[in-house]
Amino acid sequence: MYNQDFPVENMMEVVELDLSKLLVDQLEEKFGDPTFVYPEGFKRKIQVPISFAKQLYSFYIESVFDQMEATFGNETVNSLKAEDEEFSELLYEAEVDSAAMEELQKPSTSGNVITKRKIRKNKKKKQVTVYKNITPEELAFQMELEKLSQNFPLIEKETIMQLLQADNYEETVNALLTIHLPTNDNITDIKKPPLNEDLLKEIQDDFLMYKNQLKSKQVYGEDYRKDAETYFKNRKKLYEKANNFKQKRLMGVAEFYLDLAIKQTLYYEQASSRAVLAFINSNSKQSRNNTLNLHFLRLVEAKTAVDIFLDENINSLRESGSKTKSQLQIITGRGKHSPDGKAVLRPAIQSLLKERGLKFNLLNEGLIAVKITKASKLTVELKK
Repeated sequence: MYNQDFPVENMMEVVELDLSKLLVDQLEEKFGDPTFVYPEGFKRKIQVPISFAKQLYSFYIESVFDQMEATFGNETVNSLKAEDEEFSELLYEAEVDSAAMEELQKPSTSGNVITKRKIRKNKKKKQVTVYKNITPEELAFQMELEKLSQNFPLIEKETIMQLLQADNYEETVNALLTIHLPTNDNITDIKKPPLNEDLLKEIQDDFLMYKNQLKSKQVYGEDYRKDAETYFKNRKKLYEKANNFKQKRLMGVAEFYLDLAIKQTLYYEQASSRAVLAFINSNSKQSRNNTLNLHFLRLVEAKTAVDIFLDENINSLRESGSKTKSQLQIITGRGKHSPDGKAVLRPAIQSLLKERGLKFNLLNEGLIAVKITKASKLTVELKK
């Protein structure tokens, strides 16, 4: 809805702005006369109506939060979570294929016939419970137990577990050899633990480095942003290791690193959310109540926030002595990161403003200027 009343601020009220050289160069390139040589040595300062300066600032804030939404928004987090799920499924399928191959290589008897469906079910159950939230020592124990159970299938798993808990891996193998012969004739290979000392030390060092919980409360949004970037980099490093161990067929280690990576995704999401809230709170304090930022809000939350924002400013106008009208600005965002890339908030907020009978201008695809007066109705008055 376009109105000739904009801007509603007093045009005589001005503010001085100091322009950067880059901005002046851009303005000259866009609008300047290419045949005119501008003199050097003059200050790049201009005086503009305060209403224009406010709009300029709002354009800047709208752009910043649009970029933040691209970096920290649900689209990015959901993409990371989808990658986590996809890699988890790849490990799961690789384990199923490996287990099926092992079964095919065994002599076919009525006792060991097993379908791929059963393998899939058993592996899925193990995957959910065994390699999540464990220490490197617990990982080594689980992998040793699994290797020995595969090589000594006729010995009860509970017996193998008790022997492992009572002694080291090599002595456990020696004890099992006195009970029953293994399916694998290569005794030397069986006596090699799944994780050698060097590999276990590497895993322990990584565990201590990346098991960190979300950092304590920060003061500034920029600090949360740096934390989020750190978690993102950590996640990438852990994924590289998980994939490396997957290639080496060390699926237990790969799943262990995947679990560490998934935790970094969680920390990234939480730090990003805190960064957004800190930036929004900081911006709200600086906007002097004439600008409302709706980035990162859901539709219901945004509509409620707009009603409260409008009511507070209408009441402020009514309580003022001389001021009869005011211009507010609502940053809706452009909707580029919404599902299907279609704006959700902007059209909904425009409809809300129409329902309230308010005049407004669309300054750009993500910024609305709204005119209110002392006669503008409060939310409770609309419902009467």
